[in-house]
Amino acid sequence: SRNKRTNQATAIATFIGTATSGSEKDVLLIGDYNMIPGDDQVNFDAFNPSGFLQFISSEDLEGQATHLTSSGGDGNLLAGFAISAAHTDEYVAGSLRIFPIWRALGLTRQEYRIQVSDHLPVLARFRIVGDDD
Repeated sequence: SRNKRTNQATAIATFIGTATSGSEKDVLLIGDYNMIPGDDQVNFDAFNPSGFLQFISSEDLEGQATHLTSSGGDGNLLAGFAISAAHTDEYVAGSLRIFPIWRALGLTRQEYRIQVSDHLPVLARFRIVGDDD
């Protein structure tokens, strides 16, 4: 339910707040949020009550889908990437992509959904040439 998801997002936000209360401020939050940008704004707000996070998946993948419906078509953008907005400089802006893994596996999208997963993987680029913390 939405209330359960809000409680979960609040718990994660509390953990992030505690983890970043010292000098370490870099955050990369990756996962199957099962939250749709716009539709589930209350849950996104619970994840990010102070505006600490930047949801790069909502920005870079706007209008795309990481979830496949039972027919193999596009579902919703459920996978999420978020970074600490003012502290994570390593992310290469605009690099987040949905990886067409079904092709690499020699499958159709529907075969991939049935045999592997109804979620598509996402990948991003980060510059990690030195420690900035």
